[in-house]
Parts: sequence; structure tokens; C-alpha cells
Amino acid sequence: MVCKIDSLTGNLLGKFKASTKSISCMTVSSDGKRLVTAAAQLKTFDCSNHKKIHKFMGHPRSIRCMIFTENGKFILSSAVAERYIAVWKAEDGKKQFASCVLAMDHPAVFIDSICDNEEIYVFAISETGVYYFLYAQDVETLCNAKPTKLSISSEDDGFIKINVDGAMVSGWNKGGIGGLIRDNRGVLIHWFSDKVGGPPIMAKLLAIKRGLYMLSDSGVGLNKRIILESDSGNALKWIKNLELSSPMFISLVKEIVSIMEGKDITLRQILRATNWEADRLAKDGI
Repeated sequence: MVCKIDSLTGNLLGKFKASTKSISCMTVSSDGKRLVTAAAQLKTFDCSNHKKIHKFMGHPRSIRCMIFTENGKFILSSAVAERYIAVWKAEDGKKQFASCVLAMDHPAVFIDSICDNEEIYVFAISETGVYYFLYAQDVETLCNAKPTKLSISSEDDGFIKINVDGAMVSGWNKGGIGGLIRDNRGVLIHWFSDKVGGPPIMAKLLAIKRGLYMLSDSGVGLNKRIILESDSGNALKWIKNLELSSPMFISLVKEIVSIMEGKDITLRQILRATNWEADRLAKDGI
């Protein structure tokens, strides 16, 4: 469901059903006349009457970022775990495939573009923090454009990132936890996939504990900034503030906090779709 909300009052101005599946991303053209939504497919709609204009085929995974170019002629999109940016012609036939694909070393988390007549500039940031700049005289030659890359590393040679997740079957009698550790270049260092029991929130906490112990045992996180990502808002909230923790899990949360003492660890909540690799490892552990 797509809802139109007054930005000043917060009042609902209208809504319409754009897809039978959950929408992962959407954007509006600069003139405010067209909307593009991303679910199983990309679809463009006329904002005045909500009628579908185009349908685009090509992304097998959930789309994470998407924009219209300034002139409204093209749509740029990137999906979770896909190492490319797709460029779509927004004004051609009703059903189409990507007209151009821009390769990246790692999936994009941000996309922007500037158009000057037919010339097009594309700017993107990858999961590993690498900046990509592309330029071409037109979209037809953009596919062959070689990107300029810029990577900004800190004095301690970057950071270590841990992604963890937990999964349970119905009834909570069987579950799994999974996680992976990468360096600031996105290179996989370690991973785990184990069986656990208990309610879903316990699996999320056990996954965080297992990931932190794996990091300590490996020694790769010494003197480096650590980013720990999970899609469990409650688990991260309890770790940050013990007073908010459920009494049933307080001892487990305290153990996690003790592991973190003396380390430069940033806790970050991310979308479940973004955490798909850790989720797959957790499900493999069941």
C-alpha cells in the first residue's frame, strides 16, 4: 500500500494498492508526476490517477535504493547483494528490461545522478564505503564508462563488521544462529552457523554473543573499530540499556555487555532484507 501524507500536518491525503507484495523502495520524479515502486518488480504510476504506466523486470532480490534522473528519462536502481546498478528507460514500452548495467565491486547503498542535456553523471556508495563516480555523454555510452573510485580509510586501517541473525521454526523447539565477519574491504574473514533452542529473541541474542566471541577468539578486531549489525531492534536496545531488558534474558544480555567492555563497538540496526546473508546462515543452522 502506498500512502500520500501531508508533510506539514501528518494527515493522510490518499492511498492506493501498488503491489500484492511488500514494497522495499519507492521514489518520485522531480516534477512530482510519476512514482516508481519496487517489490517483486519495478512499476511506475501516474501520481494524478494512480494508473500503472510501466513494469520493469530484472532484479531477483529486494531493491534497496532507487532514483529518477533529473530529466525523468531514466530510473537507476540497486538491490541487496547485487553488485551492479541497473539503468531503465522510464519512457519506453509498458514492459521492459534494464537498458544498461553498471558493474560495482560491492552492492550499492546509495545512488544519485545529475543530467546535463544528454550527459549523465552517476554517483554511488558501496557497502564497503567506496565512492563510485561515472560520466558519459549519453546513457548508451554509460555502460562502457570506467568508474572513478575513491576509498577513505581511517588511520587504523579501517574497521571490522559483524552481521548476525537468529531464526526459529514454528513452536520454537528448533532454531539456528548465523553470522559473518568482514573487513573494511568486504573480504570475508570468518562465519558461523549453529543450532540453538528457545524463543526468537533468545536466538538473536545468542547470535550476537557468538559473533562477539568469534571476533575475540580470532584476534582480527584488535585496535580496530567494530560495527555489529543485527535486524533485532529489541536485542540492540537491551544491550545499550540493561534497564530495558526483559528479566528472562538479563543474564545473557549482561554477558554480551561484558564481552563488549573495552572495545570500540558500534551497534547498528539494519533491515532484515539487508541482513540476508546472516539470515541464510541462521536458517542453515536449524
